[in-house]
Amino acid sequence: MFTVAAQVPSGTVTFLFTDIEGSTRRWQVDPEAMRSLLAEHDDALRRLIEKHRGHVFKHTGDGVAAAFGSASDAVAAAVEAQEQLRDVVPVRMGLHTGEADFRDGDYFGSTLNRCARLMGVAHGGQVVVSEAVESVVRGALPADVTLVSLGEHRLRDLARAVGVFQVTHPGLTREFPPLRSLNALPGNLPVQLTAFVGRDDDLTRVAAELRDARLVTLTGVGGVGKTRLALEVAAEVLPGYRDGAWLAELAGVRDPEAVPDALVAMFGLRPSTGLPATTTLVEFLRGKDLLLLLDNCEHLLRAVAELVAEVVRSCPGVRVLATSREGLNVAGERMLGVASLDVPPVAADLGTMERCDAVVLFVERARAVKATFTLDTTNADGVAQVCRRLDGIALAIELAAARVAMLTVPELARRLDSRFRLLAGGQRTAVERHQTLRAAIDWSYELLSETEQLLLARLSVFAGGFSLEAAEAVTVGDVVEPNDVFDLLAALVARSMVVADTEGIEARYRLLETIRQYAQECLDDSGDGDRLRTKHAAYYAGFAEVAIAGAVGSDGIAWERRLEREFDNFRAAITWATDTRDVDTALRLIGLWDAATQVLDAGLSATSRWACDTILAMPGASEHPKYPSVLATAAIHAWEQGDQERARRRSDEALAAEARLGTDPSIGLRLVRATIAQSQGRTDEAVEFAHHAVALARARGDSARLLQALAWSAFVYAIAGDAAAALPDADEAVALIHRLPNPHAVQVPLTLAAFALGDSAPERALALAREAIELAGAPDHNLAWSIAGDLAARHGDRRDALVYMGRAIETHHWLGQRLPLGTVIGRVGSLIADNDPEAAAVLQGAGDARASGFAHAPHTVEAEKRAIAIIDAALGEPRRHELYAQGAAMTDADAIAYAKSAITRSLARDTA
Repeated sequence: MFTVAAQVPSGTVTFLFTDIEGSTRRWQVDPEAMRSLLAEHDDALRRLIEKHRGHVFKHTGDGVAAAFGSASDAVAAAVEAQEQLRDVVPVRMGLHTGEADFRDGDYFGSTLNRCARLMGVAHGGQVVVSEAVESVVRGALPADVTLVSLGEHRLRDLARAVGVFQVTHPGLTREFPPLRSLNALPGNLPVQLTAFVGRDDDLTRVAAELRDARLVTLTGVGGVGKTRLALEVAAEVLPGYRDGAWLAELAGVRDPEAVPDALVAMFGLRPSTGLPATTTLVEFLRGKDLLLLLDNCEHLLRAVAELVAEVVRSCPGVRVLATSREGLNVAGERMLGVASLDVPPVAADLGTMERCDAVVLFVERARAVKATFTLDTTNADGVAQVCRRLDGIALAIELAAARVAMLTVPELARRLDSRFRLLAGGQRTAVERHQTLRAAIDWSYELLSETEQLLLARLSVFAGGFSLEAAEAVTVGDVVEPNDVFDLLAALVARSMVVADTEGIEARYRLLETIRQYAQECLDDSGDGDRLRTKHAAYYAGFAEVAIAGAVGSDGIAWERRLEREFDNFRAAITWATDTRDVDTALRLIGLWDAATQVLDAGLSATSRWACDTILAMPGASEHPKYPSVLATAAIHAWEQGDQERARRRSDEALAAEARLGTDPSIGLRLVRATIAQSQGRTDEAVEFAHHAVALARARGDSARLLQALAWSAFVYAIAGDAAAALPDADEAVALIHRLPNPHAVQVPLTLAAFALGDSAPERALALAREAIELAGAPDHNLAWSIAGDLAARHGDRRDALVYMGRAIETHHWLGQRLPLGTVIGRVGSLIADNDPEAAAVLQGAGDARASGFAHAPHTVEAEKRAIAIIDAALGEPRRHELYAQGAAMTDADAIAYAKSAITRSLARDTA
């Protein structure tokens, strides 16, 4: 600890946090050199901070924390320090301005947390400041200093994204990699709405174990904070994983056999027809470098253990962090018990209490319901008593803290003490921790009104969160009136029984898993569980029908986001409908995946895949009007996986069912059939179905479907080699594209039209393909990257072609689309034959193995023939066959790695 200057800033303060980048490794490699560097670092920072009227108040390991009364002084000190240290040691710096309390030589408050998080996303040599600092120093910056906006970034442990600016100066490095913020890295970690309290030692311990072990399991009593700790660890170590950190919440999975499906859906994969979901998952993860977080495993121990064992054995770049009330019992597992928060000892003074994690958590959560709440001599003993009585269990403390809005702390302490003496048989003895949590929830539940209790129980049917609109639709009835839901829900949020996320356009609500389980017990005990789950499934069937229609309209992107947010509810609804043989609801839900619009999240598509066969076999399904739509869904799933025979059979069945039932001819089904026929080389049939789809769309005045039908018709002609016939439909499609509002809905048609124009208007075609790519940044539901690569190749630009195809390979593999993956890998082989003939031969074999029977366009066939001639001339035909067989035998992961390596080599040769 440094000595603090006599006069220190108070009130609104600008903080500067610094840290030496890569210090851990430096200490390990050469501790003496690091000790010398650290001394030089500390001396320079102290001197320059004090020069600019700042005050160093803490040493933070390999950095310092300083406070300034002036934001301009803080920026000047940071710039000068970086100038002096840039050739000595890489130091990252973060600055933030806000309110803070100074007590006993240290500062306290959320401002410090934000400053630390800001510093943590920077790179060595970089100075970043928050939007709060920028607003203060705007117009008062030191000479030659400017601020460059780096956009809004999600920082670990902060609920809102914050604006970040980089400090630039002629004496500082200007170019850095992207910030290490959560939104700059892959993954699906949720935004945390409350501050993470304490457990710094636990964070360090778990992160260290993850470096040494492939599987780490956090164990402990429910409500102790396992999930929150795991999420904080994942966010902390996220920059170390190339493919990010991914959270699979298993609490809503009830069937052990559905565990692999849940993970396949979470990654947005499309399981291969005839292959177990575990195989699909392992093949996907085999070449990945990522952290997999499995939350709430205790009710699925055997299934999770079997899956994790396979992942750990087969996927060397994957590490698993699990939370469970007991270990998974997998070889190599490291189990770490998560203890309760530290509680203050009896007769602790106020200063000791303020540093106690359990007390800090109580105060933080109490302020959320009563902004004026402070810890002082009048309530400190009561807070300490509550924390001790609740054994430091985080969830129990949060529930108790929510009561300060209606009880004083002494009242709260007396009521809790009375309850726990009763639980312990009248003796003031310790109560087992699971009983402690249960008693805390019981007490909070009993303090609710009867109507609030009823609503809480009914809310347990939702999975993964819900909107106010959904709550109003599903939970009303008996004494719960539609107009009451908002007020009742607000009361549950205020009492910490429900968590509210009010960021974004639509508020979302969820129950913590421990609370949800408790509420579910209450619902089932009431005998009303089956009725509520049936009502939940029916609501989401109706909701999705409305959302699908909205997804092609002017608010299409917003509807897509709403669909994605409801994925867990859709899965729960489909599962309940199939389990209860609710034919109508099941077919309405499963028939929503539309091959023509392709607006649904890939994870929902994965769910429809595993449910399709079950639903089609349900009694009465074949007489339902949605039956043909479900068959069409099954057909396109089979086509995507290269099972052309099954795809054609399912589409035949769908057409026959339409005729038998007398349902309106489906545009989507005809486009599915056109796709299948085209891929099998039956051009006349493909054209017939595409034209029928065009005619239906025109007759119905459906612009969105007309666009899709025109684009597919043009594509079918083009891939058959008839550029002249493709031109009219392509031109009409392009004209229509720019009149429709949703960029995601027009992305696939734009891509298909671009391909159709590839021979007749190559420049225009390539521009359209690039436009399609830019519409969504990183296309996932379409062939934009591969078609852009094809057009660039036809245009003579091999470099762009290889870059685009490299992205296409990643996209198709991520989604598990083996057939288009194979076509792209084979196309790469043709492109590199002249400078890497061995790799070209291998890739042709790998491509054909995945796209067997696919009818290629004439220009692709010609390119392959030219490549074969080049390879035979360079290596000889026998060697080509040998390498071809080698490629055909590769796994998907090996073929992808080989193709990406070949692309990299070819680009390097072209550059040289």
